[in-house]
Amino acid sequence: MKTEKITAIYPDSWNTWEFVALDNDTYTDSSWAGCDYRVTSGLSKDSAINIHITGRTSKPTGSGTWKTRVRIEFVGDGEPSVFVGGIVYSDSSLFE
Repeated sequence: MKTEKITAIYPDSWNTWEFVALDNDTYTDSSWAGCDYRVTSGLSKDSAINIHITGRTSKPTGSGTWKTRVRIEFVGDGEPSVFVGGIVYSDSSLFE
């Protein structure tokens, strides 16, 4: 899913969340299919990711954001992608 609503990711194996932004680079080749987002903060800054919604609803956090269960794909550049479960935070429900 590619939407400006998503602002951060929180993979299950991480200790904290990190900001993300849409990736608008359209470059692709035989080993790079591109990505929908880039991590913009933390140790994984500039990592290419795709987000696959797995939850059935987005739930309000009580602080003006919403959280939704997802599978996060860390896109491989000439190598296999790595998939992890986690949560994305968004400005509003991803199901509106």
